[in-house]
Amino acid sequence: MITLIALSIVGILFSGYLSYQNYFSDGCSETLFSCGGDDAVLIFGQPTCIYGLGMYMVVLILSVLALVRDSKRPLQKAIFVLGLIGVLFAGSLSVYELFVQDKELASLPACVYGFFIYLAIFIVAWLGLSKKNLALAEHTETELTIKNNK
Repeated sequence: MITLIALSIVGILFSGYLSYQNYFSDGCSETLFSCGGDDAVLIFGQPTCIYGLGMYMVVLILSVLALVRDSKRPLQKAIFVLGLIGVLFAGSLSVYELFVQDKELASLPACVYGFFIYLAIFIVAWLGLSKKNLALAEHTETELTIKNNK
């Protein structure tokens, strides 16, 4: 869970920076990360980084809850699903910005960086769920062995 908390904080800082640049500055075309400039992708009239910020915040909240609660599995599943949604969301935007938009970019689009953060969240959540499945299977097998030996 600590790794997921750290990744979600990185995502919040990243998308928070981009959101700040979009809302309180001249956009993020002249910043550290390229957001498409005048051709930036908007969803419901909002820059895509604001949706990433919201998703990273939800991952952080779920990760903290999973750290302190006894029943972690439902929270881990939710984080896994959010990671998958993030990978699909940022991945499709990355493909669009890299291959569909016909413009020169000074650096990789911000969505590519977001894609890698979501990919890391997805992998860590998947590994956490896989470990739980393995531990559950071993526990069940041990119980069956004990019952059969009686």
